[in-house]
Amino acid sequence: MKATFFLKILISISIVSCATGEKFSSIREGMSKSQVKEVLGAHDQISRSEGGWSTYSYKNRLMSGWSWDKSDYYVVFDPNGKVYEYGHGEVDTRTSERMSAWGAQQLQRSKNSPTTIDCNSYTSGSITNTNCKASN
Repeated sequence: MKATFFLKILISISIVSCATGEKFSSIREGMSKSQVKEVLGAHDQISRSEGGWSTYSYKNRLMSGWSWDKSDYYVVFDPNGKVYEYGHGEVDTRTSERMSAWGAQQLQRSKNSPTTIDCNSYTSGSITNTNCKASN
């Protein structure tokens, strides 16, 4: 019973947490605004220009579910409300770089952690003292 519950939660999280970059691969020229919203969800900003052109912006979104890299994504619509072009801006890799550095630090710490702990105890009256020494 518990295993089924946790499996349902895991599947729900994985479905909901799909990254914008992975979803973005489903966008095609000629799609309508409603089709784009179905795929990418709510946009962060709309820009409109003369002649009926508009742009949906998706800001600071994950590129994939396997990376911490982020980017801004844009979908440009023609005056008929159809996708004219789409793409992403500059990729922000700072979070990935910070996570990699943290992982390297943790690995280094684990290599430097003591591998042997020697302890000795002695009793004086009703008090027991234990001394331990860590060594590599």
